[in-house]
This record gives sequence, C-alpha cells and structure tokens, in this order.
Amino acid sequence: MRSTPTLAVFALSLCCAASSQAASSQPDYQVQVRRTSYGIPHIQAANWGSLGYGYGYAFAQDNVCVLAREVLAANGTQSRYFGSATLNADRVYKMVNSPARVEAAWAVIDSETRDLLTGYADGYNRYLRDTGASALPADCRDQPWVQPITGADALRVLRKLLVRASTGNFVNGLVAAFPPAPATAQAPSALPATLLASAKLPPVQTPIIDPADLPDFSPERFGSNAVGLGGDLTGGGGALLGNPHFPWFGIERFYAVHLTIPGRYDAMGASIFGFPLINIGFNRHVAWSHTVSTARRFVLRELAIVPSQPMSYVVDGQTVSMQPETVSVDVRQADGSVVPTSHTFWRTQYGPVVVPTGGAGWTNNRAYALTDVNLENSRAFRQYREMATARNLDEFAAVLRRHVALPWVNTIAADSAGNAFYADIGSMPNASNAKLAACIKPGLSAGLAAAARIYALDGSLSACDLGTDADAPEPGIFGAGNMPGLMRRDFVQNSNDSYWLANPAQRLEGFSQIIGADENRPQGLRTRLGITQIRDRQAGSDGLPGAGFGRQWLQDVLYGNRHYSAEIMLDGVLQVCAAHNPNVTIGAQSVNVAAACAVLGNWDRRNNTGSVGAHLWTELWRRLSGSPNAISGLPSVSNVLYAVPFDAADPVNTPRGLNMASTLVAARVMGELAYTVQFFTDNGIPLDRPWGQIQFDQRNGESIAIHGGSGGSGVYNAIVPGALVPGVGYTPIFGGSSYIQSVSFTPSGPQAQAVLTYSQSSDPANPHYADMTRLFSNYGWVSLPFAEGDIRRDPNLTVLKLREKR
Repeated sequence: MRSTPTLAVFALSLCCAASSQAASSQPDYQVQVRRTSYGIPHIQAANWGSLGYGYGYAFAQDNVCVLAREVLAANGTQSRYFGSATLNADRVYKMVNSPARVEAAWAVIDSETRDLLTGYADGYNRYLRDTGASALPADCRDQPWVQPITGADALRVLRKLLVRASTGNFVNGLVAAFPPAPATAQAPSALPATLLASAKLPPVQTPIIDPADLPDFSPERFGSNAVGLGGDLTGGGGALLGNPHFPWFGIERFYAVHLTIPGRYDAMGASIFGFPLINIGFNRHVAWSHTVSTARRFVLRELAIVPSQPMSYVVDGQTVSMQPETVSVDVRQADGSVVPTSHTFWRTQYGPVVVPTGGAGWTNNRAYALTDVNLENSRAFRQYREMATARNLDEFAAVLRRHVALPWVNTIAADSAGNAFYADIGSMPNASNAKLAACIKPGLSAGLAAAARIYALDGSLSACDLGTDADAPEPGIFGAGNMPGLMRRDFVQNSNDSYWLANPAQRLEGFSQIIGADENRPQGLRTRLGITQIRDRQAGSDGLPGAGFGRQWLQDVLYGNRHYSAEIMLDGVLQVCAAHNPNVTIGAQSVNVAAACAVLGNWDRRNNTGSVGAHLWTELWRRLSGSPNAISGLPSVSNVLYAVPFDAADPVNTPRGLNMASTLVAARVMGELAYTVQFFTDNGIPLDRPWGQIQFDQRNGESIAIHGGSGGSGVYNAIVPGALVPGVGYTPIFGGSSYIQSVSFTPSGPQAQAVLTYSQSSDPANPHYADMTRLFSNYGWVSLPFAEGDIRRDPNLTVLKLREKR
C-alpha cells in the first residue's frame, strides 16, 4: 500500500535567538522528529521538555487548527469568536479551569510533567512562528483565535479531557442550576443522633424518568474492544488487540506517534489529541489498550435546602451556606461586536449545584450537587509515563494500583512473558453497595439510579460522605483493592460491559455498583461475540485462515466483521418470512417484503464492503430490538422476543433465537420488515446495494467505502455513521474504530501493526489526510517501525531537527 520508495531526508537545525520565554536554567530544546510511512512521527530527545517540544511541533504540522480551537474550549473563550452556540460550555470550563484551579494544579503535578507540557506548548508556538498565520490550513488561516499557548493552556486541555465522563456530561445541567425564590418555612430541625449513626433510609422506590432527559453514557458514542492473549493460547509471548471506538472529528481523535528518551522512555502507539504521552500502545515488553468503563466517575449529593434560604442546605442538622462563583464570558454578536455576559454557579462542600434532569430542578426543599473525583486528578500524567516504562505486567499493574488515576477507562494488556491482564482500576468515587443502599433516598434520587446509574447520595448526612480506602492515593476514591483486576495465562477481554466477564472462567463479582451494575445480567452483543470468537477458534470452527492464536488472528477477527445479532436471530426471521404472506399492510400501504427476505437469506451475515443485506438487517434489528413506534400499531415484544431467555449460568450464549411460538413476535417481525423496506424505498436505497456503497466517508471528493457496522447490533468493528442521506447512504462517518493496533512479542522484540482509520491529519491539504482511511477501507495495516533499524529502512523516511534556546 506504500508509494514508490524515495528516501527524502530533510535536516533543519535552527536556533532561535529570540524566545517568548524569559531566560531559564533549563537546557535548550533539542529534538529529532523522523517521520515514516503514513506520516507517523518518531520523536527523540534527551529530556521531557525537548520531547514535548518535538511533539508539539509535529502535531501542529498535522492538526494545528483542531488544537487551537480546543485551547479556546478549555479556556471557555469559544463564544468570543464563534458566538453563543458554545456559551454553556464556555461558562462551565471557565469555572473548571479558573486561574486559581489551574495554578493549584500546576503546582501539584510533578516537574517532568510540567517540563513536558511547557515544551509541548513551545513546540506548537514554534510551528506557528515558522509557518505564519497566512500559511496555516484553511480552517484557521489568518484567524485571530489562533494564538500562542502556554504549558498551563496544555494543562487546561487535559483537565477538560479528564472530566469528559463526569462534569463534561453535565454542562447544561450545571448552567441550569438557578436558585428558587425563598419560601416562608422553617429550616429542618436537627436529625436524631440514631439516624446520623446508622444512615438507614426507607426502601428505594422507582419513579418514572425519561432516559432521554439524562446525560448520554452510551457506548455507541464512546466504546471499544480489547483482547489480551496469554501464552497458554499463543504458545509464547502475549498478544494484544486494541480497538477503541472514538469520534472521527474534533479533539477526541487519536494521533499515532513514537516517543523516545534514550534509556528512560521508549513507547509507540497513539495519544488523544493534546495529550503528549502514549495513551494506548506498547514498549519492548508490554502492550496495552483501553476500553470505556462502565464505572461512574462522579456522584450527586441530594441537598436538604432550607426553604426560607434556598442558597443554604443542612448537613447533620447544621445550616451551611452555598458560595457563589461568577464567571464572565465574552460573546460575539451578529454584528461582530463582543459583549461580556456573566453567570453565577453555586458551590457546596460537595461541588457545584446541578440539575441532572428536567424533573430534578432546584426547589425550596431539594437540590443536587455534583462531586467529580476527576476534577483535580493530577496523578494521570505521571501514571501514563510510568505505564509506558513497565518491563512486565507485574510492574504495569503496580503502576495502576499506585496511582489509581485512569479517568474513565478499563485497561487490557499483554506482555512478552505470556501474561494477559484486565483491570478497571481508576479514579472512582468511594461508595460501597452498602452506602448506596443506605444513602439513596426514595423518589427522584432512586429513579436517577434506576434510569441511568446516576447515584445521588443523601447530602444531609455526613455518614453518606464518600469513603477513603487505606490503599487510595487520596480521600474519597476507591483504592485498587476494591476495584476489579485479573491476571491470566489464556485471555482477558472487554467490550464496554463491566468487569464481570473479563474471562468467563473466572468471573469478577461483588464490586460496587459505582463500578458496574451488570453482574448476572445480559451482556452486550459485542462482549458476547468477543468471547464467542475465542471459543470458535479453540473449537476450530471460526473459518479464519491458519490455526492457533496470535497477532494475525486478532487482525482477522476484527476485519471479519461478523454481525452477531444476525448470527443468533436471522434464522428465525427467515422462518417467519417463509411462513407468512409477503404483502404486509402498514398504515394505508401494502408493502411486499419478499425481495428483502431473499436478500437477507443470501447475506453473508457480515458487514464487509461487499456484503449485500447488511443495511437491511441493521435497520430491521434496530427496530425489532427496541420499542415499537407509537404510530405503527405493532406490539411490544421485549419480554417474549427470544426463544432462549437469559441464563446467568450461560451469559455468553443467552438470550438467543427468535421466539417462533409467539404470534406477537411474528406480527412484529413482519411489520418491522415492511417498515424497513419502506424506509429504504422512500430514501432511494436499493435493497441489494453492497454495504460499501451505502456506508462510506468522503475525503476531498473521494468516496471511501467503510466496512464495519453497529456495535449495538453486534459488529465488533463498530462504526457510527451519520444519518442516512436520501439517495446516497450513511455518510460521513462520525465515530467508531479509530486507532487499531495488534501487537505480539517475539524474542527479537515487539511486532506491531496498526491503522488509524481517519488518518493522521485533519487538514484536507495534508498528504496524510486520507491515506490510512483508504488503507483501512482495503483491510490493510501499517507495520509499525519500532526498532531503530526499521525506522532507518522506512522507504518514506524524513528527518527534521529542531533546536531553540530557552
């Protein structure tokens, strides 16, 4: 897939006499940036400052506009340049990243992280100076919002990322928290000492809450698969597949990179935009990936408001006053003028007041406060540095347990000794199941827990405060001893369900619902497929080339694009097709489904680009597995859909099969099939069009077929496209498989291949804007040159040397 080899070596050694920084005792920035095929930078320096400098420069070459815009977002200043569309977010991040909070965070992080972030900012600034505003990519050319940044700005970007699964999900709710007018009432009297001691409350009652009113924690937006294979399966060193499902746009993309400080740090993989360390990757002995965790990284506290003083609340019978925090955001008007607007947040000892749902507003009796345990999580940066220097999984696991700093992900890893490791060890609020049972009050708070696992503890009792474990690095979070972890010699896996079935042979159970609430409950289809694929390989029935387990098998599994819901349900649908009149009446129309049944009968039950029928099943299963449209008149079959119901003793294989004994199920299948046919007919999409002509991305006018499909429907290679464009198809691609890596270990070192589905650069004029996207479309991989000799032999090698006085 590579172009004709032509070695081009560019050596640029520039020394800038003038610097925006004051004279410093720090060593000069000096770094080498070598790029290999597909634009992957290999950055080598002697210290953390210079490493960050090289990374900031290289990243800006490919994605300067995205980072410039994110710096605005993290500072709460987007509205100044783009108007009020981002006003709520600007208000929240003005608070999250206030000067006082960022200054305090900067003082707490270790000196090597400060050097790294300062260097990263200076390298980015160097690129701006070298390039000039008029030569920047079109998205930000000559724009006033592209400005030099500081190390503190880089920290603000990372602080915003750390709260992505907590404060970041409550932006509108935080801004919506306005105090009510005072009521004429007496403050609640002191609570009995016996209640304070026991914190026992009445049984939970569940009111009806519309999940649409709640924050979206759906793995369809942020998901992932990962598999770690041990020596018992590979016959040697471990192997790893990492397949994070992330956005294809914006700051939450990955960037492939190799970072080296000789003798101290040597890791390759990918990092989220703006994070100048390897987040997912490998070194000589260990490879790791992440999947989005089911654990909640926040709790709410239900406040007992003093009716006559709505900005006061009661804790242990004592009245406590809230504290106002006012932020000011400049907002660009339609006429180009800029007008400041202020907003006041109300802070409690637990955090800011928030409105978690339309039915949970701030009243004269009750309000909610948000406790975000990642808000001041400064440990994550050092943890990622140390993860990448581990020499085996024992050392790697010790890093996780020491820092407990991962913000919202599981970890799956393998090492050269043939071990495989799973853990959901990260920053989580310390609320045991006993505390949840005692401290979630009946009514609305119980409903929040039931509808979206939003846990609201009684804020009127200090007995309901978050606990602290002896092995926790800071108060209020679990220590690693109360979080799930598993070391195996066969395999571990995760596909965004909880820890429960990391390996079904050794189930992990008994942890707080804060971490996961699906023990002994039905698992997602990707989880079931991931385990099924391993079992099929062991049985010799997976139909894939070769024998045994290893890196190649992991790649074949991902690109196999099996559609698991079809594997377990389509046979029944085809039987219903054969047994019923193909002319189905929906509303005033008669729809013939015979052609659709024929297409589904011939479909290979995969989402490859040449698969015919994938779009029919994807839409049909979406309809059949959900609630019927209210105007369709079709029956709900959620309780009778499956022939074999869920069995906790066999969670990988159940539920399964269409319930052929139910006439309701048959009626629903035929009705939804007719609606599916009508949907595609109305939108001008033929029933027999191949999947790659329906799902595609467009780059500079080129349509690039994208294989993979709905993760919720059971496609391992999850892809999230935009809504169907009539007469065109599903485009653009919004998210899904992103940085995919497969790594194995041999006596000579790691062997790794990867692909970045959306390519390295967000700039349409960049040569690396679409090259890996085409590679992914063609089921290809990049052999990652980790060893020095492989880097030097790369046919597309370029070299850039940078130096600047500090």
